[in-house]
Amino acid sequence: MFLKFRDWPLRWKLMVSPGIVVAAAILAAIAANLVLQQQREATAARAQAFAMRDQRLSILRISMVKSDLALFRVITWRAIGVAPDVAASLRAVAEAQFASVAVLAEMLDAQTADTDEEAPLVVAIHAAARSYESGAREALASFVDGGADVMERLAEAERRYAVAEAAIRSWENYRGEAQHALEEQAEADTHRATLGFLAAAGAAFALAAVVTLLVARAISDGVVRVTEAMGRLAAGDTSIEILGSTRADEVGRLTLAARAFKTNLRALDKANAERAAAEAASRAAEQAQLKLLAASEQRLRDLAESASDWFWETDAEDRLTMVSDRFFEVTGFAPEQILGTTRLQFAKSARSQEDAAKWVTYAKDIAARRAFRNLDYSLQTRAGRLIHIRSNGKPFFGEDGGFKGYRGTSSDVTALVDAQREALQSSRLASVGQLAAGIAHEINTPIQYVGDNLRFFDTSIKGVADALKAVDAALAEAPEAKARVDAILEAADIPYLMEELPAAARQSLDGVEHVATIVRSMKEFSHPGSTAKVMTDLNRAVDSTLIVTTNEWKHTARIEKDLDPDLPKILCLPADVNQVLLNLIVNASHALEGRDQPGVIRISTRSLADAVEIRIADNGPGVPETLRERVFDPFFTTKPVGKGTGQGLAIAMDVVVNKHGGRLSLEETEGGGATFVVRLPKAAEAERDRG
Repeated sequence: MFLKFRDWPLRWKLMVSPGIVVAAAILAAIAANLVLQQQREATAARAQAFAMRDQRLSILRISMVKSDLALFRVITWRAIGVAPDVAASLRAVAEAQFASVAVLAEMLDAQTADTDEEAPLVVAIHAAARSYESGAREALASFVDGGADVMERLAEAERRYAVAEAAIRSWENYRGEAQHALEEQAEADTHRATLGFLAAAGAAFALAAVVTLLVARAISDGVVRVTEAMGRLAAGDTSIEILGSTRADEVGRLTLAARAFKTNLRALDKANAERAAAEAASRAAEQAQLKLLAASEQRLRDLAESASDWFWETDAEDRLTMVSDRFFEVTGFAPEQILGTTRLQFAKSARSQEDAAKWVTYAKDIAARRAFRNLDYSLQTRAGRLIHIRSNGKPFFGEDGGFKGYRGTSSDVTALVDAQREALQSSRLASVGQLAAGIAHEINTPIQYVGDNLRFFDTSIKGVADALKAVDAALAEAPEAKARVDAILEAADIPYLMEELPAAARQSLDGVEHVATIVRSMKEFSHPGSTAKVMTDLNRAVDSTLIVTTNEWKHTARIEKDLDPDLPKILCLPADVNQVLLNLIVNASHALEGRDQPGVIRISTRSLADAVEIRIADNGPGVPETLRERVFDPFFTTKPVGKGTGQGLAIAMDVVVNKHGGRLSLEETEGGGATFVVRLPKAAEAERDRG
């Protein structure tokens, strides 16, 4: 019924040694903990009592200091003279402080002391505090009553204050020594408990060692062989031979487990090889993904560097913390001049209520952490040039949801602003043109009246001259009458008038005809454009444009015309063609400015097989070869700032090529200068293009 120790199952044998150690250790720990807990509770109770008395004494000391201050405040303010109500208030405060000292002193007596040594110290503090309280009250009462012994009583109160302070310090010294003694006692108790625990644990360990030796002999050599086999298997050697065992105990089962471990280890090696291959494939895929990400990052960086816009970021105070290089290329500033500043610090001040309203809206968006769009403002570059900037931004937040700042883009919209300004000016000029057309129409009729009347005067003057000649011939036979008539006519300057009036009438008719020609040209040039093409005489369009632009070229050039008299009419938009001619003539005139002698603008027309051609040439400086490919680009100009917008030739190209299916080109002029050639398809070709 009872098995011998060597026949016990291994789990029983293996449990004996740790069981002894654990049981002995637990018992020793419980005993040591109980002793140590009792000692700590006693020490903690004394420490808590010390802390409570220390707190009461600290409050008492503070109250005595406040009482002393209140007493001196009453004496000081009463001495310098204050209102009775103020003096009464100060006295009430002092008495309240005295009462506080009394209450706190009553909380300290011999019963609150832990030891017989501490009791006299506590009693001394209680007596000294009450003595100070009574002395302070007597000093206050003597001062209020006007007694002669005020200073003596005040000195006595201060002496009692010093006695109370000395008593408190005596207790603090005692408290320090007692605290140190408590700490030493706690350390000694802990040391004794630890020694007891170690002694019990040592005895348990010795017993466990003896039992372990017995267990080692009982397990036999089979475990050693299995252990060696398991060690070689753990080292990765799966070639070891593990024989089977018929033993039914744990050693036999351990042998079977070793054989199973060998099988599993071989399967694990195979799985590891497969996993290594999969990891290699995964790393290759990851590397490929990283390459793709790097290429994408480089692509985004290239796009950012090549973009005309720039990127920026601000902190929570709206100070710029990052700006891409494009901004510094446009403005010429260095990063240290911009980073750390706000837009308001380097932007130009608002020049209108509209500009101010934009900044107000921007400030509201920033305060509300809202995205903002189309914030337009001006900036003076380092070179002194004024540019216009448009910014868009949105707020970004940290992982904790806290506001970090803004990120966004900005762009140089100077060209756009100038174009809008030019478009506004063009709109105004168009309005002026329409007004001019109306005025020209209104002037035309009175000019016709004036012309008709002048022609009537011219004809009538000739009739009057003939009549006067007939009268003079009829009076030839009556000398006296003739002499009287001649005297009358001479007195009225009739001979002079008859000589000058025909010339004056002819000159007036010439002037009226010139005015009529200008009016007709203004009507034709300023006529509102139509969406439908009409048959148009280009020679007449050239003449009308020259008349309208006379003020542009009359001081800089002379006009040489070579217009084909047989030039056929073509189907076109007259107003748009007039605009093309005006732009080309004005450009030629501007190219001739600044010369000592007027230049020459040559305008010719001719008919080709399928088109009509207009050539406008000047003998100015011409267009450099490097710029010829760009002269028709929108906003490109070689004129000084404020002189041109770079839209004239772009508009002309759009009208000729896109609206009429023609060609506009630039050729060199012999002897220098530039020649612009306009070719517009004839009616049949235009109809075919339109169809």
